[in-house]
Amino acid sequence: MLQAHGSYKRRGDNMAAARAALIAAWELKEKEFNLEDHVRRADLAVVWGDKSVETAQARLDFLKIYRNAFEFTGIDGHTEAGEAAINSGRAAVVKAKKDQEKIWRKHQLEYIGVAGY
Repeated sequence: MLQAHGSYKRRGDNMAAARAALIAAWELKEKEFNLEDHVRRADLAVVWGDKSVETAQARLDFLKIYRNAFEFTGIDGHTEAGEAAINSGRAAVVKAKKDQEKIWRKHQLEYIGVAGY
């Protein structure tokens, strides 16, 4: 149980580090950001989202496996809500990745001068 607890705690640390990296990228004080800066920040946001989902999943897995270690009722509702949040987070990450690809593709098309962009 201690090993599983440590595992989800480490995932939480990874999530916090990913969030901190994104915040640091946003705090750069430059007059203008180029497309690569925006894409880099989008990459960092996706990493943060992925780490957040991994953390939530690990916590729920821990709760399911060691559910008898807790002395409260209503645990099923908590796990169902957590799973719904994970599914929502996964959908958001998928959308963010698709949007990121669209931004990059549009920039490439603009760069080579394709009509309509």
